[in-house]
Amino acid sequence: MKTIYILLTRSGTLLSKLVYAATGASYTHASMAFDAELSCLYSSTRKNGYTMFPAGPSKEYLNRGVFRLRDNAPCALYALEVSDEAYSHALPISSFYSHALHRAEEFMRHSEEYSFNTLGLILCGLHIRWQRRRHYFCSQFVSEVLEQSGALALPKDSTLMHPN
Repeated sequence: MKTIYILLTRSGTLLSKLVYAATGASYTHASMAFDAELSCLYSSTRKNGYTMFPAGPSKEYLNRGVFRLRDNAPCALYALEVSDEAYSHALPISSFYSHALHRAEEFMRHSEEYSFNTLGLILCGLHIRWQRRRHYFCSQFVSEVLEQSGALALPKDSTLMHPN
């Protein structure tokens, strides 16, 4: 069995406060990790760690950037256990876990080609589905990686997924 971790947080940044004010949601950001230590988190977020822009697919670390600024941020950690046998693919990558990690790493390798989906984030809050090429907000990124890798079927389109 392999485990993928989904970390939901509310960091207290300006964007987090705006999303919280608009939705009242407990969590305003989603990231994913492939190890129990959460040594590297994958998401669509600020690329330099502190300023809101530029933003897009990037790696986050619990001991740097926004996470370091607020050590008491509300958070929830979920573990998605995946059987290699149950999720084997006829792909060059032999398991769902490897495929999800590969998909996340592909986003990171080509992160300069992607941007943060600010308009999509607003439309998501209004429950309006709108896919924008090469643009992602955090929960859209995490849910699309999970769905495209075969981990699970989403209850709705990735452009409508909230961190909660």
